[in-house]
Amino acid sequence: MKPWNERLKRYSWLILWTAVLSYCGLTLFLYLIQTKLIFPGAGPLDRDPASLGWAFEEIIEPVPGGETHGWFIPLEKARGVVLYSHGNAENVSHALEHIRMFRELGFSALVYDYGGYGKSTGKPSEQRVYEDIRAMWRFLVEQKKVAPERIVIWGRSVGGGAASQLASEVEPGAIVLESTFSSAVNLASEVYSILPVRLLMKHRFENIKKVPLFKAPLMVIHSRSDTLIPQHHGKALFDAAHEPRQFVETRGDHNDALFASWDTYKKALNEFLGSLFPMP
Repeated sequence: MKPWNERLKRYSWLILWTAVLSYCGLTLFLYLIQTKLIFPGAGPLDRDPASLGWAFEEIIEPVPGGETHGWFIPLEKARGVVLYSHGNAENVSHALEHIRMFRELGFSALVYDYGGYGKSTGKPSEQRVYEDIRAMWRFLVEQKKVAPERIVIWGRSVGGGAASQLASEVEPGAIVLESTFSSAVNLASEVYSILPVRLLMKHRFENIKKVPLFKAPLMVIHSRSDTLIPQHHGKALFDAAHEPRQFVETRGDHNDALFASWDTYKKALNEFLGSLFPMP
């Protein structure tokens, strides 16, 4: 029989190698499925604006890797247009409550789906999301002849990544970032703190680096009760921005803050957008 200390040494090495292999396996697994984690999809569209009695226009715009589908929902005598980018587990049919609010504030709306979502073809990725929102901006400015200063670029959750990229390239009338991360890398580093996510992430969404490039007034909306993207991400985006800027604290978790804080949203947005977008 081997001495006790030799057996202990052997078991220690076995435990060590098991831990190393498990760590490497988990890292590889998360690397391979990261696109699915960031872009899980949202299933088929379950309703359209007509279900609420709103006239709308179907949009199909070609982009690298496929086509981008969206809805343009006009409002008579609108003060402007909100270009809205939704969250990662949503599609355009889940944006109708936001659009209801936009209409109550006096705005038309354009909402679209990322590649692989809804009726948009192709596959989602960080770069594809940027191409999607650029195509929608061109539709508004070039086809609908909407002046850039009459457009609000609005991004919620992962949609804040699309909105931040576009807002760093163009000069709209205003920008709203709702429940958005400072960067996907920063958020993943908090969730998977023991893994080398900063080295492995393909879809980085470095919003914090783009906010200082904004040339339009910015509003950041973030709930103090958000358990998916903690509020300090929104605070970081606000701190990185130039004036004029405004931070609005809401209540409710990540996916129900709009409903839990409806009056807070509308009051703050009326004040923020009122002077920037006068009624026609």
